[in-house]
Amino acid sequence: VYILSPQPTIHDDDYPYSWKVSDTLQIGSPVTSATFNHDGSELIVTGTQLLIYKTADWTCTWSTHLTEETAQATVSPDGRFFTTLARDSKVLKLWKKSKSGNEYRSELIPHPSTVIGACWRQVPTDIPKDSVRQVLLTSCHDCIGRIWLETP
Repeated sequence: VYILSPQPTIHDDDYPYSWKVSDTLQIGSPVTSATFNHDGSELIVTGTQLLIYKTADWTCTWSTHLTEETAQATVSPDGRFFTTLARDSKVLKLWKKSKSGNEYRSELIPHPSTVIGACWRQVPTDIPKDSVRQVLLTSCHDCIGRIWLETP
């Protein structure tokens, strides 16, 4: 993964910046998905591995090997949960940070047919994110959308 930073250019008035590689994350396997957490302080990188980086200094804070290559990762609006989805899988993995805060655990959300996508309900900016339950929407090849509510 390349980290790119803008650099001022002298001769282009339409766009006064160019992009230069400022850092590189050595993953060790192909990357199939990358997403930031809710506040941009972490980057979640997936493929056959799941890695979480602090964006302040690009250090890897946690990693694990996955049994299947991830096609998509999504993060809940409050940042407490994220999901990973493998290609042609009937199972979505829901991840949550452990109580110790040093690792993550996953729960499997089974579906009757192949899951093709997942997204989180967005919370309006004027509502505190921790005052509403998180809601996940999944869709499958069976043409049924499923809404998963966080339990209190």
